[in-house]
Amino acid sequence: MEKKYKFPIYILSIIVFSKLFFYPLNIETRFSVGIIVLHFILLVETGNLYKKLVGYSAAFIFLERLLFFTLFEGLSIGAGFIKTYPIIFYYITYIAILIGFKFEKKKTFYRYGIIFLADAFSNIVELILRGELSILSTEYILLVSFIRVSGAFLIYLIYKYRVMIITDEIHQEKYLSLNLMVSSLEAELFYLKKSTGDIEEVMRKAHNLYQNENSDPDVREKCLDIAREVHEIKKDYLRITRGMELDLSSFKKNNSLSLSKLREIIFENTKKYIQVSEKDIDFTVSSVPIMPLNDYHKVFILINNLITNSIDAIEKSGAIKLSFLKTEEDLIIKVSDTGKGIPEKNVKLLFNAGFTTKYNMETGEMNTGLGLSHVKNIVESLKGSISVESNGDSGTLFTAKIPLEML
Repeated sequence: MEKKYKFPIYILSIIVFSKLFFYPLNIETRFSVGIIVLHFILLVETGNLYKKLVGYSAAFIFLERLLFFTLFEGLSIGAGFIKTYPIIFYYITYIAILIGFKFEKKKTFYRYGIIFLADAFSNIVELILRGELSILSTEYILLVSFIRVSGAFLIYLIYKYRVMIITDEIHQEKYLSLNLMVSSLEAELFYLKKSTGDIEEVMRKAHNLYQNENSDPDVREKCLDIAREVHEIKKDYLRITRGMELDLSSFKKNNSLSLSKLREIIFENTKKYIQVSEKDIDFTVSSVPIMPLNDYHKVFILINNLITNSIDAIEKSGAIKLSFLKTEEDLIIKVSDTGKGIPEKNVKLLFNAGFTTKYNMETGEMNTGLGLSHVKNIVESLKGSISVESNGDSGTLFTAKIPLEML
């Protein structure tokens, strides 16, 4: 809610709910639901807003009651004022107690107590001015004040819980986006490192040619130039990869996550991916063991790539299951699907960088083939192992086994 609209909405809410009231014990003092709204707002808001809020509430409620008595009950302005003015003293007493106890500096639980005192004593003052104070009415006022303030406090707790849930959902969305970005960066980093090795090999061959070529000085000089230029390219690649590694390490430093939370993130991410793919896929995730993951980003990337591969393997409809098993030494992750399967001749090549069977007939583009090779790279960096089972016709099962000590 925008700040400029907040205060008018607060006042309007108090006025509207003030029309819900009752008169206990046949006394003139009415007990309004609008006060519960006021209590709730005071519990939610911090700072000195309560002074302005109580002041404006007093003015509007007083005018509303005065107009009601004069326009609808036929009283004169003087008679209406005499019947209405105790309301002003209710709010004066109310605000005096809040200021006296330095309400804005107190924590929520103490605010609850201060609001209860303010409501109870303000009602007593109003009863005194109306000449209706008695032991019975005082006891009733204390009970009503307790119920009103407790009701406001209960609404406040529900509100805070809802805010916490919404905040958690927002954080989870940001967290998911961040992990997807890291997943992409990790894949690109793996590719850059591989290219750096290829560049190193080209540079070595050019330098060897320079050293061994004795017949033509021009060719020899050109070989040296090529070696120098490739060396500059290599340095640029190293700067990029080291910069990316530094950025990734700063993201991952002191950043742990429970396996159950990772399960939630993966589940929500996969549901969205399936929806975008416009496929009818039943995705299920088993229960997970209770354990923290210090290197959770690698596990996320590993599972995310395997699930994405399974979604791609399913043409129109099917099922994917993600399951976890914790042994004394390992965390075993399994991703199975009912897709088209993998031919036996391709199983051995599946984890090789650049190998792909995914070809877009419309655009002519081929997949990079880095997904599963990246998965293998991650598993090996965690000193684990990964295997694949497929009958070649339908269904594939990937099984990754990762030592617990690496997580």
